[in-house]
Amino acid sequence: MVTPLSSIVTVAVPRTAASLHEATARAWRDAVPGVLSLATPPAGRAASDAHACSVDVSHGGRRLLARWSTASAPALSIDRHASRSPLASDAIRVHLRGTIAAAGAKAGAVHFGTHLAARIDADDALARECVARLFDGSWHGGDASSLFADALLRTLALHVFTRYATRVAEPERRDDRLADALVGRLRRFIDARLDQRLSRTELARLAGYDARAFSLAFRNTFGMTPMQYVIERRLERACTLIANTRRDLADIAISTGFSSQSHLTSTLKKRRGITPLRLRRRTARGTPA
Repeated sequence: MVTPLSSIVTVAVPRTAASLHEATARAWRDAVPGVLSLATPPAGRAASDAHACSVDVSHGGRRLLARWSTASAPALSIDRHASRSPLASDAIRVHLRGTIAAAGAKAGAVHFGTHLAARIDADDALARECVARLFDGSWHGGDASSLFADALLRTLALHVFTRYATRVAEPERRDDRLADALVGRLRRFIDARLDQRLSRTELARLAGYDARAFSLAFRNTFGMTPMQYVIERRLERACTLIANTRRDLADIAISTGFSSQSHLTSTLKKRRGITPLRLRRRTARGTPA
């Protein structure tokens, strides 16, 4: 008799770090040895890299690629290296490919497909603990390291599929919005760097999104594109300095991210219908801008 896959991979997310360690260890300690293995994918559904299954994890500036080969018995290989496109320090992305199933099962395999990508939520304690353990080098090389890595990767893969598959299947949802905590973080990040070059890619990386999904969620949240928001924040800062200080206009332009005084002037005139000099004169007379 084969133990159903769902009966051994469903783990309630604990409320504390201590209970998380205990629950993860208990889930895999109590599982039937060898009950999880890789099944040969059905025709037309094999992973594109000829491996039955792969898990690709990016965390900050680090990346881990794990693959199970189906050459004979499932064999796990793991490659850890620096990421070419680092994420923010606490951002985690997981990419899944291929098929995983219960040993001996004729049905019930989980097909990740050609490519399933997920951005891990900030409150997803189970996934984040698995990732932290995978990148923790203190246990690497021990007698149980291969089994431990295998257990962590399978737990992570199945948990990510269960929690995020439906979400990533609809990347164009019109109501996708940024979480309140992330909105605050983006506001602070942008305001602290108005005098620097900012790009959509950089902001998306900070948020843990790909660029396209980030633009959609940002527009739904702020009512404008990321770069339009950056320009508006620069203008607000510039207008405050123009109205409340006697600083040179060229200096204000550079300190708020504009390339020159003329750039500030043209942008302010286009978006607010007033020039910096006229704004300063109105403010000096006490006339609302």
